[in-house]
Amino acid sequence: MGELIGASLLAVLAVYIVWDSLSTGRRGYRAGDVPGQAAADLALLVAAAVFAVMGAVVAVQPSHPPFIGRGAFLWSALYGVLGIVGMPLAFWVLALALVGVWFARRRQSQGRRDNLRKGTRNENV
Repeated sequence: MGELIGASLLAVLAVYIVWDSLSTGRRGYRAGDVPGQAAADLALLVAAAVFAVMGAVVAVQPSHPPFIGRGAFLWSALYGVLGIVGMPLAFWVLALALVGVWFARRRQSQGRRDNLRKGTRNENV
């Protein structure tokens, strides 16, 4: 399981490096865009996809106690409270949280861009 997580994270890093090297640079930005935000948004979506797949893998091949390793306490608590569904549910909740953060960041950047178009500056948006 650890090898799958490591390989997934390395794949995400490789995709980010290739995407960043092919980016258009500053001339491709519109008013209100923050440099590097598109890459951060993409990373959030890729991480959410990785957590969703991890949840599916754990749902298909569930682990059973006794758990060992650094996360043993967490996995034991999840298993004790939610049973065999606890670990996949934890991964899926993490994936949904990352998608929620992505939506919030997107909405915030859209509001900032709209304010710049109108000529107003509201730092709280």
